[in-house]
Amino acid sequence: MSFRGENMSSKWRDISSHYQDETPEQRSVTNSVEFNGRHVRVRVHRHKDYDPNEWLMTCYLDNIELAQLEQGGLDNAKSEALALVRVRLQLMLDEVEAALVKP
Repeated sequence: MSFRGENMSSKWRDISSHYQDETPEQRSVTNSVEFNGRHVRVRVHRHKDYDPNEWLMTCYLDNIELAQLEQGGLDNAKSEALALVRVRLQLMLDEVEAALVKP
């Protein structure tokens, strides 16, 4: 899968870290990159406990810890809560879609 232009590819940055026992050749190889969007963060990385040719992915999504809802009944609060989640999810999807190159 490839990514579009400077706008989104510039959000990918090398965050490689290395173990002390690695050789200079191993230290020169990228082993971890991260896409930092406003609502989603994706890390593509390797780990010493996995096959050296295997890439792993970790994804951190926008976190809504506490949101004050309008006053009203429980049913209205439930609807408002789900609507808020839907808006946040759509923002995350839009951000990921914008980074993908369409075939």
